Formats: sequence, structure tokens, C-alpha cells
Amino acid sequence: MNTGRSNENVVELLDYFAAKAMAAIVGSSVDMSPDDIAEYAFAIADAMLKAREHAPTSWPRLHSNTDFAKG
Repeated sequence: MNTGRSNENVVELLDYFAAKAMAAIVGSSVDMSPDDIAEYAFAIADAMLKAREHAPTSWPRLHSNTDFAKG
């Protein structure tokens, strides 16, 4: 699948948040279609990014979109 990104292996913060939300939705045994789960997960991810923009500057921040993947 070509998304127009220069590096298909890079996981953006939006994708990371959506994946976490999707895992929680699937784990909750809710009766939703896969398409609905994906749409809802990205809606949650979008909300998380918006909330992050308004978080106090004293809260810790990731330095890049890939820091969360480092162990």
C-alpha cells in the first residue's frame, strides 16, 4: 500500500495512538465491524493528538515521532 510517505516503515504518532486504541477496542469484545473499529480508533487518536497540543509544557514530551518505539 502506498500512502505517499517517504518511508513506509515509519510509524507516526497518530498511527501509534490509533493502534493502541484499536487494541483496546478489540480487547473489549464490542460488537463492531473492522471498518468501524478502525474509524473509531483513528477518531480517538485524533482526539489524543489534539489534547496533547494543549497539555501543559511541564508534562514530559517525546522528542520525535519514533521515541515511543525505542526500548
